[in-house]
Amino acid sequence: MGELRSRRSVLAVPGSNPRFVEKARGLRTDAFFLDLEDAVAPLEKEDARATVVRALNDGGWEGRVRSVRVNDVTTEWAYRDVIAVVEGAGAHVDTLVLPKVTEARDVQWLDTLLTQIERACRLPVGRIGIEAQIEDARGLVEVDRIAAASPRLETLVYGPADFMASVNMKSLVVGSSRPDTTPATPITTCSCASSWRRAPTGSRPSTAPTSRSVTSTPSAGRPDAPPPSGSTGSGSCTRSRWRRSTRPTPPPRRTTTTPS
Repeated sequence: MGELRSRRSVLAVPGSNPRFVEKARGLRTDAFFLDLEDAVAPLEKEDARATVVRALNDGGWEGRVRSVRVNDVTTEWAYRDVIAVVEGAGAHVDTLVLPKVTEARDVQWLDTLLTQIERACRLPVGRIGIEAQIEDARGLVEVDRIAAASPRLETLVYGPADFMASVNMKSLVVGSSRPDTTPATPITTCSCASSWRRAPTGSRPSTAPTSRSVTSTPSAGRPDAPPPSGSTGSGSCTRSRWRRSTRPTPPPRRTTTTPS
């Protein structure tokens, strides 16, 4: 069972920029992640690993969840990211963020590699958690199996920008539809409600922006934000997005009483 940690605010920090890393130490958030993925150019990946390891070992992150986002499993950088970070600063890492998770075996691969490194480095086995980012339609379809893939799993992170691209959702702004299309609420709320329903005990799904996105969800109680289709009122819903009706609301029916 993954450890329950507060993540009301999460700071994304490019792992290749020492100035940004230093500034992040003074920003009070519940959690942060040093990014080795989207925020780092391919030619800077190797140097960024050294910067991240040094930043974690130097400390100054007290009271926050310390995370590192590695590259996804389909890249040539992923395994070296995990080895370099855990061997170099494993005692100072709380979780690893795994992006673009599409199958349970992605999480299981990371779990296995972490276990091997922890044993080799005499670190407590199982202490480092995993945060899985769901960023495309395939990952959402497999969310049940992903959520149950490892006892290390602490969080399911929904990345709306890449998801919208994967389903060819027309938009100029993440979380909003184009002004020339029929207004539609993004599937963010619905899919996250589904994750809350299906995640195992101890896993805490969250909507967190990727390095190039900002999550936008309808506020509870807004007149233009009815519950998702199929909602039972207990957090479960279908995975299809609903569209607001364009038909005008009929006026209220007047009732008259005729005296006898």
